[in-house]
Amino acid sequence: MPVYEYVCQDCGAPSEVRATVDEYSRGLQVRCRECGSERLDRVFSSVAVNSGSPPPSCCGSGGDPCRCRS
Repeated sequence: MPVYEYVCQDCGAPSEVRATVDEYSRGLQVRCRECGSERLDRVFSSVAVNSGSPPPSCCGSGGDPCRCRS
C-alpha cells in the first residue's frame, strides 16, 4: 500500500497517509495531525526499489559462488 507524504501549510508538520491507489484517485481527504488543517501540500519522496537480482558475492562476480574462501 502506498504511503503519501504531506506537509501542513499552516504549521509545517509532516504527515504520512497509507491509502490504496483507488482511495487516492477518488480524492483522499487529509488533515494535519498536529493542527487539524486541511491545507496540506503533497511531498514527493524517494522510493525503495528491489531489482530482483542477487547481491554480488564477496568476489564481486554478481552472485556466483565465492572462490576466494577455502
